[in-house]
Amino acid sequence: MPYRDQWRNYSFEWFLQVAKQYGFKTWILGWWWENYPESLRLVNGIDTTIPEYYAYKCAKLWLDFGKTVESLDPPFTKFVRNVVNFHRAIMRYMKH
Repeated sequence: MPYRDQWRNYSFEWFLQVAKQYGFKTWILGWWWENYPESLRLVNGIDTTIPEYYAYKCAKLWLDFGKTVESLDPPFTKFVRNVVNFHRAIMRYMKH
C-alpha cells in the first residue's frame, strides 16, 4: 500500500480489512507516520525513507519518533546512525 493518499484510491482501514479477510500480508511503501507510530503494529512490514531524508536532506540525526538533532557528522555516518536508531525505536515500540 502506498503511504500517500493521492497514490491510492482506498483507505488504510479498507486495506487492513481486505488483507485480514483474505490472509494477505500488509506492507506500506513510503511510511512516514512519525506522529502515529502505533500504525506499525497493524502491518507486517514497511518501507521508509526517514533515515535517508534526515541524514542527507536535513543534516540531522533521527533519534526517535518526533526527535531529531543537528549533526556535523558526514552524511553517510548520519545515515547509518539513523538506520540503527530507527531500528531500535521500532523494536522498543513493538514491545509495548
